[in-house]
Amino acid sequence: MHEETIKSESVFVYGTLRQDGSNAWRMEKAEFVDCATTLGHLYRVDWYPGAIFDRTTGTTIIGELYTVPDDTLRQLDDFEGHEYERIRIVVSIRTKQQFECWAWQYRLPTECLTKIPSGDWFVM
Repeated sequence: MHEETIKSESVFVYGTLRQDGSNAWRMEKAEFVDCATTLGHLYRVDWYPGAIFDRTTGTTIIGELYTVPDDTLRQLDDFEGHEYERIRIVVSIRTKQQFECWAWQYRLPTECLTKIPSGDWFVM
């Protein structure tokens, strides 16, 4: 008898996919790891945010780290659509431990968008 191995990946979410977000249900197969932060800028695009990850800035983006199965990762790519690009970033959890993970970076111009100074989609 052989057991099928399900591959999984770590992802950082910072907007509507977070717990209590309007799209949190899309994370139902995901395993919550911890609250996490990374460096960059968060913008209000519409009813959802967009992040530009930048390790040279002192601005923090607040989010959550999850482990997701590969099929969920593909579904999240579809959900994020053409406005976002999935890239590798480094996040820190509450214990200060760092993880490399996937995150979706906004790929359209941000000049006309409102920056969210708190870096937290839920605290604007």
